[in-house]
Amino acid sequence: MPRAAHVLPSKESLDFPGERRLRQRVEFNAVMVGKGLPNKCFVIYQRANEVGVSRLGIVASKRVMPTAVARNLAKRTVREAFRQLFPVECALDVVVRVRRPVRREAVAECRESLTQLFQAVQA
Repeated sequence: MPRAAHVLPSKESLDFPGERRLRQRVEFNAVMVGKGLPNKCFVIYQRANEVGVSRLGIVASKRVMPTAVARNLAKRTVREAFRQLFPVECALDVVVRVRRPVRREAVAECRESLTQLFQAVQA
């Protein structure tokens, strides 16, 4: 029997390019100066930028999530929500700090809370 070919979405629709990421400590500190917008899972900090595109930084600490698997799941969840919900042209730097572990069973709940926070930031 022939094997079924796996159909993967195009790479273009799933990538998160480097120009949309905050990488330097100075960039994170500049955004996190103000008061954040909290909910039970995340805190979002924002600041207008001069780059012209929206950029994301994620803080997922070992103190909150001791295992790398948990930190990576949280970062993937935040990155994917940002990619889908936040327009590129918005010209904001956004830092998302994870407040509690994102469990595999609760990814949908965390994504919903991120959606609410991202909508509040864009308003």
